[in-house]
Amino acid sequence: MRYFKENWQWIVIGITLTAQAVRESYVERGYFAYGGEWMVLPFVLFTVELVRKVRMILSEIFSSLCGKREE
Repeated sequence: MRYFKENWQWIVIGITLTAQAVRESYVERGYFAYGGEWMVLPFVLFTVELVRKVRMILSEIFSSLCGKREE
């Protein structure tokens, strides 16, 4: 439940983009099918987590570099 509270904006964006992708693929194909358009929500959430981790790692690297300069 905590994950949903912290990421509800990204989940809404992902669901909205997924719905749009499904509509577009239906128009293009002419029939309903399961394809890569259903991976939009997981991709959005994966990207958000990746960016958070990279920011955290870079923050730690820069803080350790700055800490070494001060010594």
